[in-house]
Formats: sequence, C-alpha cells, structure tokens
Amino acid sequence: MRFEQDPNNAKILDNIFRLVHTIKGTCGFLGLPRLEALAHAGETLMGKFRDGMPVTAEAVSLILGSIDRIKEILGGLEATETEPEGTDQDLIVKLQELVERGMQAMSAAAAPVASAPAALAPSVKPVEQGTLVAADTGT
Repeated sequence: MRFEQDPNNAKILDNIFRLVHTIKGTCGFLGLPRLEALAHAGETLMGKFRDGMPVTAEAVSLILGSIDRIKEILGGLEATETEPEGTDQDLIVKLQELVERGMQAMSAAAAPVASAPAALAPSVKPVEQGTLVAADTGT
C-alpha cells in the first residue's frame, strides 16, 4: 500500500528492488526458471526506477501484480515442493514494455541537450592508431 501512496519514495523502491533481486538470485541457485524469469523482469523495471525513470500508476499496478504472482508461485512451490507450470509471459512482456517506454521517454527528455549546436560542443581530436612497442624494463 505504501508503494501505491508514495511510488517515488527511494526507500520503498530500494526495498522492493532488493526483495525481487534476492528472489531472482535464489531462483538461479535453486533452479527455478519460471520464478527467476518473472523476478528478473521485475528487477529490471525496479532498477530503472532507481535510476530515475518516473514511476507511473500503470507501473505501480504492474509491479504489485508481479509481486502477487511471485507469491502465488511461492505458494505452489511450498505446497508441492516443485515450481508450478507456467511462463508468466503476460506479466514479463508488460514489464519489458514499460522499461522500453520509460527509456524512450527519458531519452526524448535528454535529446534537446544532446542536440546542441556543433559550435558549442567541445572539439575532440581523433585518436591516431599506433603500434605497440615492448618497453625496456632494464632486466
């Protein structure tokens, strides 16, 4: 609930990121590919939020839905001692799309700075290609 009320709170973002990161790492170790794939997609989006990508209401709903699915998978794992069947592509694709849209929006916002006139850009000399020469170490 706190995430819904304050989605840009760095502490809340860090806590969710660490939770999903820990689940992902544990899944790799235990051989749980379904849970690992979902956690990885969630971790990627949470990482982008930590890097400054704006958190939208759609993203909050998707993250919370992903956490609910992770809980479902963990419940099935606990009940049967095996990872439930499934791929979770419905959520994974949406998580990946949000990352892409967020990155495009961040790039577009930064584009005016990058398109400064050439006269204002610092001059950079091209690096000449050289030849490696063995150093005389005196030994």
